[in-house]
Amino acid sequence: MRSSFRGVLTLIILVLSAQLFAATTSTISGTITDSFGAVIQNATIALIESGSTESAQTTKTDAKGHYSFPITNQGRFYIRAEAASFQTATSQQKFADTTHSAEINLTLFPSVVAQEIVVTATGVPTPETQTGASIGTIDEASLVMRRDVEQELRIQPGAQVSRAGQPGSQASLNVRGGPSSGNKVLIDGIPANDIGGGFDFANLSAAGYEKAELYRGPNSALYGSDAEASVLSLTTRRGVTPLPEITVSGAGGTFGTYQQNSSIGGAWKRLDYFGSGSRFYTQNSIPNNEFHNNTYLANLGLQILPGTELRGTVRRSVSSVNSPSAFDFYGIPDDGVSREQDTAFGVTLENHANTRWHNVVRYAGLRMRSQYQNLGPTGICYDAYSPDTTCNASSFHPVYLGKPMTIRGANGYEVTGQGILQYGPGAYETSTLSDRDSIYAQSDFRVNSKLAGLFGFRYESEGGYTNYGHEKLTTTRGNYSYIMQVNGGLWNRLYYTAGAGLENNSVFGFAGTPRASLAYYLLKSRDSNILDGTRLVFNFGKGVKEPSIYQETNSLYRLLQLLPDGQQIIAQKGIRPFKQETSRTFDGGVQQTLLHGKARVSFTYFHNEFDNQAEFVPFQGLAALEVEQSVINAMRSFTGSYLSGAVVNTLAYRAQGTELEAEYHITPQLTVRGGWTHVDAVVQHSFSSSALNPIINPSIPGVPIGAYSPLVGARPFRVAPNTGYFSIDWSSRLFTARLTGSLVSRRDDSTFLSDANYGYSMLLPNRNLDPSYQKLDLYGSWHITKRVNAFATMENLLNQRYYEAFGYPALPFTIRSGMQFRFGGESWKLQ
Repeated sequence: MRSSFRGVLTLIILVLSAQLFAATTSTISGTITDSFGAVIQNATIALIESGSTESAQTTKTDAKGHYSFPITNQGRFYIRAEAASFQTATSQQKFADTTHSAEINLTLFPSVVAQEIVVTATGVPTPETQTGASIGTIDEASLVMRRDVEQELRIQPGAQVSRAGQPGSQASLNVRGGPSSGNKVLIDGIPANDIGGGFDFANLSAAGYEKAELYRGPNSALYGSDAEASVLSLTTRRGVTPLPEITVSGAGGTFGTYQQNSSIGGAWKRLDYFGSGSRFYTQNSIPNNEFHNNTYLANLGLQILPGTELRGTVRRSVSSVNSPSAFDFYGIPDDGVSREQDTAFGVTLENHANTRWHNVVRYAGLRMRSQYQNLGPTGICYDAYSPDTTCNASSFHPVYLGKPMTIRGANGYEVTGQGILQYGPGAYETSTLSDRDSIYAQSDFRVNSKLAGLFGFRYESEGGYTNYGHEKLTTTRGNYSYIMQVNGGLWNRLYYTAGAGLENNSVFGFAGTPRASLAYYLLKSRDSNILDGTRLVFNFGKGVKEPSIYQETNSLYRLLQLLPDGQQIIAQKGIRPFKQETSRTFDGGVQQTLLHGKARVSFTYFHNEFDNQAEFVPFQGLAALEVEQSVINAMRSFTGSYLSGAVVNTLAYRAQGTELEAEYHITPQLTVRGGWTHVDAVVQHSFSSSALNPIINPSIPGVPIGAYSPLVGARPFRVAPNTGYFSIDWSSRLFTARLTGSLVSRRDDSTFLSDANYGYSMLLPNRNLDPSYQKLDLYGSWHITKRVNAFATMENLLNQRYYEAFGYPALPFTIRSGMQFRFGGESWKLQ
């Protein structure tokens, strides 16, 4: 397996050597194509040197769409391409000198509606029009208006963000009803997920990124484990100006909020560089909920040869948030604090051996550290075993209650009482640590416009621990992935992608992940003026996810290994290690471009099956799964054991539905877009305690309740059946304004509460428990001069008191305003 990687690396070294010593004429040349891959002849091409806006040379493309410029001096150059009926496009910069040629190819799009070059669908840059995948793109202009990336994800089709409280509280992403731990997150190709797929979007600052892609659906065929439901790929900014460009901004607002951002970027000869730092602090609107986050992001690129680039990226995030728990359930804030320190880093060597052959080698690393500290008991001390229920020095098992509260659900039910805020008298701490290191090698070759092939190999070393107070549980893993794919197009109408991945995971073993995608154009943009383009799409894919450290170390297989005769029991009963979590999905739809490319609408149907999902199963559930009673008795009797069950792959659910998207460029200054997603999700199998023994609240007789997990036949918790979004963008030379809205329907959930006597009187029926909400945000900026901007952001314009997780109030209306200054770049003068 390692020999496969060494073979690819050796091959790339040979290619670099051949490029280095090859005798070439000094030119910048390339081919201009449209979004369907057809060449564009007679396009006007301008060659521009970095630091200038004037064309150094101009030329026209020939009958094959080819152009060429002779190079007489070294420097950083880019091209601008213009053609009738197409939008003008500008390339990225490349360094060229008098000894080696550089190639710059460019794709032109005919419509006003944004079309993008995407990577997540095929693993190589491909026009969005040549893929059948469901991909949403977010540009830099949208990201600079946001504090966090998750704010922009809220207005993407199929995506639902749920934050358990106010800024800094854990934020999760569900795509098309998929699990929140099934989203692969990449930063310049570097995986940023915890072991097992977990990712907290609360700490993902939007500063420093030029683009984001959200691939909706599994893509483990390319990205391996954790790409079970979606792939989010972030691209960091690159410096382009000859002189360093420095940007500094500061803002302040309600609830003691302040934000500071700064960046520096530039390019010199073969080198480009960019670095940014952001700092955010807020007290939030409820007690004991202070949050601060410092994020540092940098990348450094070196163009070794015109077709070969070495790039390093690093992201460091340090955050701390005080955790008041579900404040609206207790009326008293908990006294806890969560801290997290994450560092993702990597180095990528990318080589274009020629116009057809492309190679990538990447080393990636991740270091994640988190700690939670509860500083001591809060709440009202209660001792059920005391005659008057008051606590004293002899209290053996006191609990701490919240205030008497009335809790009302959106389903019309309500309860009144006191819930247990904290168990036990002492302070406690928990901690987790995860280390991931990987090597990825890819080689792809385009035979012609009809066929291209890709092969990839990945090795990943993982290790870490969880410590939740009982003991430190550790793991080490070595995982391998093999990737094969073909893609291409026929007749400039039909585009296909087919591939498969083979995972060899040290926990779950082997798993195959096939994937196929088709796109067919009934009408192309130049076929009709009424219906400018009609595209049919279809996708099929399978995703897998490995277990988290907690899930692995608390699985039946690992827990039995703790017993004195555990290995014997495992061998005799044939108990297997943890299985891989799997997803299987297909989607299909139609996309229509209208009004000479100014508008676009699309409709997609999707059907997802999520099987072998991990859940905690009590001893009773293990018996229902036909685990022999002798095994269960051995676990029960283990000396010093805190065991009450095990994590098992027994949860399965289905999520199917539809997506509707629309976008209209009314004028060059005004654009509106919106969408709606319906998700019909239902739990099909579960052996959790709630599924086996539904709870009945004595005050709500006859209504079964899932106290800690959904019941079989019900929806997964917090997955909304209906979500919508819209944005209205307006820009001019002096002003920019943007209004966005995220609309979420009622969701199933639980209060997760026990009353003072460990009873169920504080539980409410799950169905439609969470209220619907409408979150509207407004952003505006005034370009005072070329280098000075004033800006303001208003969030939750309707000042709704709402929950994304029941009992955790979201931020009310808030406003933040500030100034931004830009220095350097083309000039060091402040204008």
